[in-house]
Amino acid sequence: MISPKIYTLSSGSSGNCVYVSSGDTSLLVDAGVSARATERLLCEVGSSLDKIDAILITHEHTDHIKGLEVIQKRRRIPVYMPESCVRYLSPEIDRSLIFGMSDGGFSLRIKDIEITAFATPHDSAASVGYTFKIGERKFGVATDIGHVTENIVRSLCGCEKIVIEANYEKSMLENGPYPMYLKKRINSSDGHLENTECAKIIAYLVLEGGTDTFLLAHLSAHNNTPDRALKTVKKYLSDRHISTRVLVANRNSPSLLVNT
Repeated sequence: MISPKIYTLSSGSSGNCVYVSSGDTSLLVDAGVSARATERLLCEVGSSLDKIDAILITHEHTDHIKGLEVIQKRRRIPVYMPESCVRYLSPEIDRSLIFGMSDGGFSLRIKDIEITAFATPHDSAASVGYTFKIGERKFGVATDIGHVTENIVRSLCGCEKIVIEANYEKSMLENGPYPMYLKKRINSSDGHLENTECAKIIAYLVLEGGTDTFLLAHLSAHNNTPDRALKTVKKYLSDRHISTRVLVANRNSPSLLVNT
């Protein structure tokens, strides 16, 4: 029986991990917290690492692969990721379990979940977001987006619910404690997605793609707050008379996107 469940387990610069399940098939998007923390968080949503069929990696930055080596040693779960990111993995990880896929995007099916990866602009070897077709329903996960591309919008259109990046508030970044080189990196076209830019893609996906729920994710601990992200996005939508459900992912505990 198909019964989709999607939670962010951890979200932010300290580690990212998303749980996606059809009921019969369970996946992780990224493994950015320790194996122990991943197991604990999965237990909170009624699952465990023993039930994970595959891990999908968006890119090779530490906050997305921190727990992968230990998880692999203990559970030997197959991992799918962009080919250019593979060389950045620990040499201790069994390469027979690593499937390097096209950097520009790829499609695969794991049991009853159809998965499509699409390229995202980020300062990594390669970076992708994912959509999941579970039965007749489509869901999306898109973080680490330097700027919104036509490919991203096209890929996410038609998703019922989406985990989307709202990394920073521009004024907080400009006036914050980060050195100038880091501010420029975050604000670059290969950095992260700013709150207002997030609101713009949300508006489009509501009007053109029919998305009814968004979970704001990957918030910066220093250049954003949950209240600020939510306020900025909701004001942008309200000013344009656009109605949709917008939530904010917890940094260190599960946040629900889908459970039905």
